[in-house]
Amino acid sequence: MTSEEARNSNEVVSGTFVVNSKPAKVLFDCGANLSFVSLKFVNKLDRPLVKLKNPVEVEISHGKTVLGFDECENYDIVFGTESFKIALIPMTLGEFDVVVSMDWLDCMEFLVHVVNTREAPPSIRSIPVVNEFEDVFLDELPGVLPKT
Repeated sequence: MTSEEARNSNEVVSGTFVVNSKPAKVLFDCGANLSFVSLKFVNKLDRPLVKLKNPVEVEISHGKTVLGFDECENYDIVFGTESFKIALIPMTLGEFDVVVSMDWLDCMEFLVHVVNTREAPPSIRSIPVVNEFEDVFLDELPGVLPKT
């Protein structure tokens, strides 16, 4: 899948996130049941690979399958100020550095609000739960604060 296809899809989300202190093009794919890292990106991370006890068979485009023999254990992926551990299977990927499975995201316990940047920003009143506490929040939602 390309970045353009990801932008036009309702089934995936993509963006740039920090993986092991390096910026990475990440695709969050609800159809994936494993998480992957591109061979090109894994070489930049300078971390040893761990052999899997049993190779994993991965179906890629058009029904073709490939085997994964290694795993990248305990990699860090950062969302805002939070860092989470993830295991990644190295393989040839298109233009993304990392593909994160939805199974991994199901294990995370954090609140996320996804916004379509092609539309006007949401108001406090339009966000469920947050709208119940309008007196706590600013009238306008600021973007990401600049690093100081």
